[in-house]
Amino acid sequence: MRTACGSSSTSSRRPRPTPAGFADLVDRAGIRPFVEETLALTEAARAHRLIESGRVRSKIVLVP
Repeated sequence: MRTACGSSSTSSRRPRPTPAGFADLVDRAGIRPFVEETLALTEAARAHRLIESGRVRSKIVLVP
């Protein structure tokens, strides 16, 4: 595939990070997601309702 300037787009691509590599980068950078609420997996329907309400601004975590 050629880019607009005529060079091959595959030759300049960086390798995609692996999930483990990404997790390591997040740990080293100190990035932490903001968790709005943690709910039991049995409350998945409630989690969907919260998300669909539009009032959730961050993450909802479901735990077993």
